[in-house]
Amino acid sequence: MPNRAHVELCGHVGKEPEIKRSNSGKDYGKFSIAVNTGSKEKPVTSWYNVTATGYTVETAKQIHKGDAVSVIGRMEFCKTPDDKGPYLTVWADLIAVVPRGPQREMAQPEQATEAASNDCPF
Repeated sequence: MPNRAHVELCGHVGKEPEIKRSNSGKDYGKFSIAVNTGSKEKPVTSWYNVTATGYTVETAKQIHKGDAVSVIGRMEFCKTPDDKGPYLTVWADLIAVVPRGPQREMAQPEQATEAASNDCPF
């Protein structure tokens, strides 16, 4: 079994993503997300740094501060450019924006069943 620090996070974008270009000419994006845990009486907020590369940078270009997002990726310790020590980052394999408001309405069970039976090619 390969070793991998797999992580799934759901939270809110803490600041506008910074989109930069590497020395090799490829775009990458960095942003942070806040994940709230705990209870209403005693909330706990954890902050995570996220790095988007490849196709995930396209999604990072479209998100904004305050957006609810889901990030799936791997955790890794990285060195800072000034060698002040390692920091933890999440390398995103998938970034999804979580819709707000009435868009999240689910279909009625009978509608979902009917739609599924009409879409079946068998």
